[in-house]
Amino acid sequence: MMMLEGHSVTLRVPCLHALPDAQRTILELLHRATGAAISRIARELGVTASAIRPQLAHLEQAGLVSATTERGGSPGRPRYLYRLTSTAQSLFAKRAADEDSEFMNAVLREIRRRDPELVADVVTEIATSPSWVELPGADRNLAPSQVAASAS
Repeated sequence: MMMLEGHSVTLRVPCLHALPDAQRTILELLHRATGAAISRIARELGVTASAIRPQLAHLEQAGLVSATTERGGSPGRPRYLYRLTSTAQSLFAKRAADEDSEFMNAVLREIRRRDPELVADVVTEIATSPSWVELPGADRNLAPSQVAASAS
């Protein structure tokens, strides 16, 4: 959340793919590194620190990165370390879940192509199983025939 002319504004980023390439690349680097200074980000991306700063500012305004200061033993300006916020971390979790879902859909399509009746039988069996009620996220409002129809 950020303040804009006295009003709080929540910026929403639905997925990593909605971000510009440069910002997505920075987030991916911070995700792998669990945080980094501007100099490291610039070095790893092969650009100048001046090119990184505005991108980090946008990501910070969107609530995707946060900066903390770190004072070293040497004099001079403090060094800022950038890390992903929990919002940005959830985007990576969502991406992993989306990739898992895409994989399972591909498996289902291939099984359906090879044996359409098998898919309908398995989905009906799972949907009518008592253990289905215990599955997190299970849509208990669908009748088994609706589940089987959606699988074919």
